[in-house]
Amino acid sequence: MKNELVITGWHETSMKAENAEESLQEMIFQAARGALEKAGMSRDEIGTVIVASCDVVDGVSISNVYSVGPSGAFLKDESKIEADGGFALYYAMLRLLSGIFDSALVVAWGKGSNFSRFHYWWTQWEPFFTRPLKLSQAEVLALQAKAFSRKTGFSESDAAKVLEKNLRNAAANGNVVRTWKESRRM
Repeated sequence: MKNELVITGWHETSMKAENAEESLQEMIFQAARGALEKAGMSRDEIGTVIVASCDVVDGVSISNVYSVGPSGAFLKDESKIEADGGFALYYAMLRLLSGIFDSALVVAWGKGSNFSRFHYWWTQWEPFFTRPLKLSQAEVLALQAKAFSRKTGFSESDAAKVLEKNLRNAAANGNVVRTWKESRRM
């Protein structure tokens, strides 16, 4: 028997630097409903729902408690992955290949405007030696860049060229959050 899986629909909500107009639950609902509409399916046809998010980014512990309704998982088999959507997609694939389910809805999100980026990265540092230093992500990346530069000879000018190229390429993305012009002002 040949196991074949297909993605029948997907939906992405708009990306914004901050979104105070919509709650996280509204955004989750838009993504789930959009994916079902594009797949031509109803919620009743879904066997399992896999959600993926990061509690620290959401600013809420056990954030999937607040996502059950808007993700379409109410009274459905539901599981959460504390990671990005790629892992959730893989987990859904494994559940489908088990033969227990014949359809899955994967919903992944991150609404970083709910929580300070500084505090997010600070929680990621090792708690005994690094976290007490209270370094920001930018400070740690600057230290890494300096070490890399000393080891390889990669200059600040080289880094600026890479940054300029990447920002120009990002400007071609319709979902870009920050434009090249805005980045130059930073």
